[in-house]
Amino acid sequence: MISPHPVRSVFLSLIGWVAFYAVLTHAAWAEYRLAPGDVIEFSAAGVPDLKQRSRIDSEGEFSVPLLGQVKAAGRLLSEVRTEVKGLLPTKSFRRKTSQNLDLIVIDPDEITLEIVEYRPVYLNGDISKPGELPYRLGMTIHQAIALAGGYDLLHFRADSHPIMQSVDLRSEYENLWTEFARAQTQAWRFQAELANKTELPKDGLELRDLPVAPSLISHILKFESERLASNLADFAKEQSSLTRQIQHLDAQSVLVQEQLEKTRQGVQLAFAELERIQTLNEKGLTPTNRVAEERRLTLAAQTQQLLTTERFGQLKKEREEFGRRLEKLNEQHRKDLSSELQDTTIKLGALKTRLKAVDEKLTFAGILKSQLTRGKGASPELTIFRKTDKGRERITADEGTELLPGDTVEVSLRSQVRSMAAQR
Repeated sequence: MISPHPVRSVFLSLIGWVAFYAVLTHAAWAEYRLAPGDVIEFSAAGVPDLKQRSRIDSEGEFSVPLLGQVKAAGRLLSEVRTEVKGLLPTKSFRRKTSQNLDLIVIDPDEITLEIVEYRPVYLNGDISKPGELPYRLGMTIHQAIALAGGYDLLHFRADSHPIMQSVDLRSEYENLWTEFARAQTQAWRFQAELANKTELPKDGLELRDLPVAPSLISHILKFESERLASNLADFAKEQSSLTRQIQHLDAQSVLVQEQLEKTRQGVQLAFAELERIQTLNEKGLTPTNRVAEERRLTLAAQTQQLLTTERFGQLKKEREEFGRRLEKLNEQHRKDLSSELQDTTIKLGALKTRLKAVDEKLTFAGILKSQLTRGKGASPELTIFRKTDKGRERITADEGTELLPGDTVEVSLRSQVRSMAAQR
């Protein structure tokens, strides 16, 4: 028959460990400092009207009846409780009853100040539902992961089977490379147009090494070369049209300028003749109607000069307008090409990033596909990021580690998938 003494000693030992753990937990929580997001409940015995819950705001304060805003962030709950108990007795509370108006002074021992809601914890990484979780006292990482749906390597679910995923990724991968080849050739075309060259600056050898069908590369190069020739021809036609207009106006200006010079000379001669006739008329050597005729001829010469001057000014104005249009055409052409080249360069950078991401996904999907038959598991690597008085700390943890409000847990599954991907 087994003696009851060993059982008793084991039982007492177990009680001792439980008590020890409780002391440690209480000690840890005794040092917990309040932070924005925690909800504190205030109550006073016998005065239910003063019961109130208040969340610590971004300024680190919460609201207390009769006191207003009280600083709480970074302080122990016991410190805040002591401060509130010291300040409230100096305040009086007037409560209206059915008979009269009572004046109540709150006793410090009647005041209760407790945390009723803690800051949430956050989970990220290889879990089913990353994000925010409400905190509960004594919550462990294992419990938090269970609430988040459990571990989930690369969010592998039934709707993203590795075999089907590999097929889709391979198609996306090839399409991205085709788009990359097209964008690269477009960039070369823009460079050629800016330099007013009739051929692409590259011979396409760089594209031959891409995982794209050679026939498709040839088609892309041919299309962009033809478009380069067409764009240059269209731009040359617009330039030629404006240039011909300018040349025509220049020729007309030369003729009108010559005509203007002749009319100017004619006006001078008319004035000289009018002066001579007026002199003869004063001497009685010519009739008065001859003076009138010369005045009419002089006026006609002046009118012709004004019309010719106006025509010359109009031609000059039109010439300046066409010159500005030609200059604007060249400037806008270069501006548009530079903008398109810049957009294409940005697009190439984005395509490279997407290609890298799809390549990594293909790697993981391929390894996952091969592991479906081997049944390889994965062990969790858990890291807690916690803000303390010393700053932000990084803590290596396990599933049994107890969390504190505001903790962020990074979950990473160490497996052949990650090691093989790293080697790749």
